[in-house]
Amino acid sequence: MKLTFPSVFVAGALLLSGCDDSTSKARVALEAQMTDPQSAQYRNEQVKPWGVVCGEANVKNYAGGYIGFTPYIAFPMEGEDWKAVVMDDKNYDYVSPLCVKSPIDLYKAELLPESEKGWYVMLLPAPDAHGILNPQDLERLNKLGYKVIVSKVGKGYLGPFKNKKSTEIVGYSMAVGSGVGWFSSQWMF
Repeated sequence: MKLTFPSVFVAGALLLSGCDDSTSKARVALEAQMTDPQSAQYRNEQVKPWGVVCGEANVKNYAGGYIGFTPYIAFPMEGEDWKAVVMDDKNYDYVSPLCVKSPIDLYKAELLPESEKGWYVMLLPAPDAHGILNPQDLERLNKLGYKVIVSKVGKGYLGPFKNKKSTEIVGYSMAVGSGVGWFSSQWMF
């Protein structure tokens, strides 16, 4: 394995900064999106009990000036991979709740009684599942505390929720906690 100066620099900086393994992985995922990762400054980083890392990062733009601290969230994916999302005006309302509540708490807070009509999160089947919810996904979600509604044709849903924003919050947080794909729908049962 060949070590380059930037990789040694980043590894050394992470060790000296005192950040733990989750924070290190979150930074690596975030820095993969940066044009000048060596310029990154971090603050207010917290590892939440449900596994996400929330913090703020400041980096230099193409002109060489710092852009200002911007909130980010990072979370583990399958295996050792991590995904980092910089929060902006488009995603802040959907992503930032994960820095306050766990995915299952967000689900419970947004869920309407079963007797009410509302918005649903449709769970995406695995690519080779012919449109039917993967049984492993169903089992994983049940173990995490989600109540999955399975239609007669084998499609899976979470809900009902009061509005589309609720489905976005729940869908995004559920995907972070479980790795199951989703999209919001307005289908009413």
